[in-house]
Amino acid sequence: MPADPAIPAPSDAASAEVRTVLQFASPLPASAPGNGARTTSGPATPAKAGARASPGSARSPSGAHRLRSEALTHLIHEMRTPLSAIMGFNKINQFTDQLGREQRIANSAAIARNCERLLALINDRLELARIESGALAINLDAHDPQHLLREVFNTALALASGKPLSIDLQVAASMPGTLLLDEGRLRQVLLNLLGNAVKFTAQGTVQICARWDTGTLHIAVSDSGPGIAPAALERIWDPYQQADAGIAQRFGGTGLGLAISRQLIELMGGQIAVRSAPGLGSTFSLTLPADALKTPLRRNRAAPVTEPGAALKGHVLIADDSDDLRSLLDIVLRGFGLSVGMAANGFLAAERVAAEHFDLVLLDMEMPVMDGYETAQVLRTRGFDRPIIGFSAATDESMRSRALLAGCDMLLQKPVSNEHLRAELASALAACQRDE
Repeated sequence: MPADPAIPAPSDAASAEVRTVLQFASPLPASAPGNGARTTSGPATPAKAGARASPGSARSPSGAHRLRSEALTHLIHEMRTPLSAIMGFNKINQFTDQLGREQRIANSAAIARNCERLLALINDRLELARIESGALAINLDAHDPQHLLREVFNTALALASGKPLSIDLQVAASMPGTLLLDEGRLRQVLLNLLGNAVKFTAQGTVQICARWDTGTLHIAVSDSGPGIAPAALERIWDPYQQADAGIAQRFGGTGLGLAISRQLIELMGGQIAVRSAPGLGSTFSLTLPADALKTPLRRNRAAPVTEPGAALKGHVLIADDSDDLRSLLDIVLRGFGLSVGMAANGFLAAERVAAEHFDLVLLDMEMPVMDGYETAQVLRTRGFDRPIIGFSAATDESMRSRALLAGCDMLLQKPVSNEHLRAELASALAACQRDE
């Protein structure tokens, strides 16, 4: 690919690595030359203000209705497909007596995969709804960009495991050690771009290039995959839209990833663009305002609280109005070595804490009679000084702040993995024991 003419070649004896980074990580002009490739950062607009949309086009009433109908059909398909697998394999495990242990484990793994697929769909839709409603907040803090880039690079390596793909990370030598970023949102965007690059590239290369220049972070994700047709470049940024209808059938996905990525980048004050052509791969380039901080980033070293697999010690109250979730948490926590008490609502939880000693309370925030927020306030008012870990299906910043103000020590999002739950319980119980 020829060098971008907007960027002068380094005049010093710069390394080839830095020159390559400059070529790929720069913002690409719409008229970038070479191979008929085309650049776009969003849906195309009519050439003239008075231009009329052709019948059946995406901008005509009938075209918009058709796209909404197709999007809804695809969304229903993406929900019902994993649900069918989950229900089917669960019935097989439940009612087929002649299954061996290995087959049951394999069926359970299929259930887990489809649960993760369904959860990803739900999370993406909720994320898009928060963005569209203006409820999503950008939180800037000091972060090490190279650490973030290495982490997403390692994730890309794992995603490409078993495929004949070469994954390459190139970071310009001038990259500062500390930048002011919303690391979580930037990570989300990069993982989406890398996930797409690995998914759609059967063989060849995937490359991450990054540089920083006078308050601006430039990152590009390039692949040698099939590329995107010019007509499709105009719609890949729209929710539920993909390059062609066959992509969803061959690779899955909802068509929300790029829509969310673009809106996140714009919320952070940046821009994202794509240059691609059929048979020539794709390069997604993003630019973000990112001030460099002179103070070195201090990494907090968390002391290990327990050895992996070591039994935890303590008496924990589970407060949740779902019978099934209480039963599940009871099994999981007893497997960790903990003793367990249970309550079906906040009022009963407060009564149990008043009547017996608990080392920690797991508190659902949405319960009848008395919700988790009020329960946490009551417990703290009565002098309960042990950890309270809140649970909620939605954990945006406003809900997290509300939970912390009510008296919770943290708020975890449902569903939570056993590994994550164990780590948080171990940390909270260890801190509590150190304070005694």
